[in-house]
This record gives sequence, C-alpha cells and structure tokens, in this order.
Amino acid sequence: MTTVRNCWSLLLIAALLSACAVGPGSRESIGISSYLPKEVPDGWIADFSYDENLRDYLRRQSHLAERSGKQAFVFFFAEWCAPCVRIRNRASDADLSSLFERKHIVMINFDYMNLDQIVSQAFVPGKIKVVPALALLGKDGTVPGQIVYGSAWRDAVQGDDERVLRGFFDAVSK
Repeated sequence: MTTVRNCWSLLLIAALLSACAVGPGSRESIGISSYLPKEVPDGWIADFSYDENLRDYLRRQSHLAERSGKQAFVFFFAEWCAPCVRIRNRASDADLSSLFERKHIVMINFDYMNLDQIVSQAFVPGKIKVVPALALLGKDGTVPGQIVYGSAWRDAVQGDDERVLRGFFDAVSK
C-alpha cells in the first residue's frame, strides 16, 4: 500500500512540476498572455503567438496595413531594455503620437525568439543586431532594408525620441 501511495505521490509531483514550467519552451502551459508586452501603445499590434512562423505573421500584418491605407512597421523590443520601454511608454504622448498616425506597428518581443529564428524567418542576416529596432515591413513579411537600430536610441537623450523617429519615418517615406 505504501508503494502505491509513493507512486501516486511521485506522479502528482511530476504533473505539478510540468504544469508550472515557464519560459519560451513552455508557452502552451502558460498561455500567450504571458508573452505580451506590459505596455502596448494605442494602435500598436501585439498579438504574435511565438508558435507560428514569423514571416507568415508579418506578411499578414503587412496586408492588413495595406488594406487600411497604413505603412507597416515591426518593432523589436525587450522588457529589460530601457529605451524599448521608454519608446512604448511615450508613443501615446502628444509629442510622439502624431508620428505614428497612418502607421501599423507590430510588436515582437525579442526575448522569446533567438536571432537565428528572426534572421531565417524575416530578415537578411545582419539586419537586426540590438533592440530596440524599428523597421519598415515589406509586403512579403520581410524587412527590405530601412531600419533604425538600438544605437540610435542609445545615443538619443530622453527628449530626443521624436527626432530619431521623425528622421526614420521621413527617410522611409521617400
């Protein structure tokens, strides 16, 4: 009887441990909401499941943007990245919100994909190196070349986000 009880106890413990597993490899057990960003600016899209192919998802988002008459962009971020958080928190501010009008911005959390996945599914190698990264999204779900990297944000002071964003959006609109 004690042996049977011990077996059931071990099975119960194993089941509880597997149900509590967290991290990128266990999305099924904790649900997509754990992978969504803490702050999503007005009008930005943050619904990538991280279980699907990135290029297919970005291609769909690009087509949605085109149908609504907007330019599509992808914003790679990380929760630990101070400039990423600052940009997201300020995107709805009056001084920056006008820059995002007519823009379809898709958010992808860099923490839940490795660089090889990103490169193989949506980018030419070497296009993305650090976060935050904001890039024009091509119709095929790839980045054709226009991208602003983390170094631009690192060099920007707190109030300089508008200058960096305006310069980037002006360049891709030409």
